[in-house]
Amino acid sequence: MNPAVLGMLLVLVWTGLHAQAPLLVCLPGGQPPKRIDSVLGPLLSPRKVIAFVRIRDLEDVLPSYPNASIVTTAAYAGYLTGYSIRLKGRKRDAQNKYLVVSVDSSVTSANFASRRIGILDFLGREKIPRFVEEAFGVKPAALKRVSKREDLLSLMGMEAVDAVIVEAGDLAELQSETKLHLSVVMESKPMDHFPVLAVPVGGEEGVKQILLKQPKPVLEILGVERWE
Repeated sequence: MNPAVLGMLLVLVWTGLHAQAPLLVCLPGGQPPKRIDSVLGPLLSPRKVIAFVRIRDLEDVLPSYPNASIVTTAAYAGYLTGYSIRLKGRKRDAQNKYLVVSVDSSVTSANFASRRIGILDFLGREKIPRFVEEAFGVKPAALKRVSKREDLLSLMGMEAVDAVIVEAGDLAELQSETKLHLSVVMESKPMDHFPVLAVPVGGEEGVKQILLKQPKPVLEILGVERWE
């Protein structure tokens, strides 16, 4: 085959493989997948948008979409290999710390390691204990993972856990949703938890350019006010 023709065919094949790579979105505790699909889908068409609630669902499909870009938390993106961060989401009032809160006054930083702790699962079963240990310097005896932020209150109400871990910026909202008296037990060191766009090595930049052009109401669907 003529080298020029072969080269053109290779370019067409590469383009075809990458042009239709979907955008995968997984922001546990954020907007429902249907909401994300309905807002972002038309903006990225003909590229598909596939959104997930649970990290394990994202991980199940990653092998099928090796060229897909991903919008997820900075914490999870830090564990991905073969990807680079192209955009970082920012919010004006965001706090980059996590808190251990409890209704049980006997829970203290001194006995945290022996306690049952609830947490929103934004990393998966294997990674979340490592994150907690890095954030607080100690690993609790048991971690109860939930896929919805509101389930953390249910865990405490049923006394299924002794305390829960929440983002500092979510505490006020959590307090407004319950009659439980929540007290802060511990504060983590600064941790990256903002949404990011992670692009695989060799991936194209189309999604990045589209996201950069979106107005604030669209960005809020992804939990950000602006991209950097």
